[in-house]
Amino acid sequence: EPKDIDHLSSLVPKVYSENVNCEKLFNGDKSEVERGKKYQKENPKVKVPDEAYADLASNCDEFVKSRQYITESLSKEEEEFPIAYSMMMFKDVEQTERLLRAIYQPQNYYCIHVDAKSSPFIHKSMTAIAACFDNVSIAHGSVDVQWAWFSVLEPDLMCMEDLWKYK
Repeated sequence: EPKDIDHLSSLVPKVYSENVNCEKLFNGDKSEVERGKKYQKENPKVKVPDEAYADLASNCDEFVKSRQYITESLSKEEEEFPIAYSMMMFKDVEQTERLLRAIYQPQNYYCIHVDAKSSPFIHKSMTAIAACFDNVSIAHGSVDVQWAWFSVLEPDLMCMEDLWKYK
């Protein structure tokens, strides 16, 4: 376990959507594109260690707030039609957490399979993240996934079994 946990959690970037106007950016506004490039240059991407997420997610309220997860259904229609997701991961907690945040909706259900070959830090961090949500779980088993073998299908079958408890 790392000794300087405060330092590790400080590496996890907060989500700052006010720095760039996304609508202008997507519409190709040249000044907004330049602002975005300047922001990226002044704030280079720093690889966040997998173990930093376990510490950050130890305070679930702060984690959900700082990472700007959507906490209320966006429409009645979406609320009445929840979707179940099965995710597989082997490495890179940061990438997996970003994917979860990108697709997360509170009415949906998420099962994450962490590969048996993944480091203990990855298992610990993903378990901590999942514990912050009632609708996110870690698969009940962990398979050593070998691409192009049946083991690629096993995690999805495990997650289907886990997700079946939700209607």
